[in-house]
Amino acid sequence: MKRILLSSILFLLFFARTCWGADGLDIWTLHSSGLPSTNWLYDIAYGNDRFVAVGGSQLPPFGGSFPGAGLIATSADGTNWFQRTISSGTGTLLAVNRGPGLFVAVGRNSALTSPDGAAWSFSSPGCYGGSAVSYGNNMFVVECGGSCYSSTNGTTWTNRPLNLFESFIKDLAFGNSHFVAVVGGMGTGISTSSDGTVWRRSFSASGVVPASVTYGIGVFAAVGNAGTIFRSTDEGMTWTKSNTGTRGNLLGVAYGGGVFVAVGSGGTILSSLDGTNWKGRPSGVTNDLAAVTYGNGHFVAVGSSGVILESGPVMHLDVPKVLSPGAVQFTVTGPVGQLCQIQVSTDLANWVALTELLLAEPNTTFVIISSEKQSRLFYQIVSR
Repeated sequence: MKRILLSSILFLLFFARTCWGADGLDIWTLHSSGLPSTNWLYDIAYGNDRFVAVGGSQLPPFGGSFPGAGLIATSADGTNWFQRTISSGTGTLLAVNRGPGLFVAVGRNSALTSPDGAAWSFSSPGCYGGSAVSYGNNMFVVECGGSCYSSTNGTTWTNRPLNLFESFIKDLAFGNSHFVAVVGGMGTGISTSSDGTVWRRSFSASGVVPASVTYGIGVFAAVGNAGTIFRSTDEGMTWTKSNTGTRGNLLGVAYGGGVFVAVGSGGTILSSLDGTNWKGRPSGVTNDLAAVTYGNGHFVAVGSSGVILESGPVMHLDVPKVLSPGAVQFTVTGPVGQLCQIQVSTDLANWVALTELLLAEPNTTFVIISSEKQSRLFYQIVSR
């Protein structure tokens, strides 16, 4: 029996204690993408029960006009990957995101949309050089050519000039009714917007070059050069630096299953339950990892030379709800089809099995009725 990620051990007083053990984020499996080693995968998203990774020719580190050649690879399980057919002349794709019923991918000279990740159609916001895309407030927001474009359907786009002098958005995230952008160029830093139209600079610091941002559990987390990670709990208005223990450049970050995961140069992988305290994880590769996402109980990271890494199963036990004395309702997040065991302890040292569950949905709610008369009971979840 192998312990999976224990994002919280919980007892009836609603106190949560963090415990790190051997878990799914210590096990990363390298999968074949079938792509030439000259290709990079720059971003990845999950939706409609499918992972979608985008990239293409490696681009010069300092920009330039070289458009490259784009590619899209998809997987239903994170293990077996298939390259999809896209229009000839599609430049390297740099970003992809999923909204209700639609994927949108953007890149050096085009934007593409797909309802299922398999068949892709050209969609032109009317610009070139897209580098970021997000979905929130019932619309897609794309950075393209120094402007923001928004669309409710991925077909009709509205130009919304970006009021950031000689700057461009490198990544976007949406949470709690706000967009947060990490910005490059003359205005390197972090900016926020309530509508994806008017942007306000909220953070900049000498030597800090943010690369990616995500949102989860009320926290925005932004990663960047030299191992920097900053977190915000007020819609991106103020930021606090976190201790990461690494000096490697961090290139991507995602949230899922109760965990933040950041990836970066030389195969760097970090994880955190709260965006403040981070732990290094063994990736087994030295490739630069450009992006990471979460889907069906696993994280998948992509990067240089078409590398694709899949984590082991990640499971999360939500804060309990006491229904009556001895009856506690839990929600478990994890991979569909995963067999797990709920255990109880009075001292965090000795654990007794309560029940086994086969997860039929990504989020499974259940009730535990215990005869224990202790004043506090700790619960944990392990794989079988």
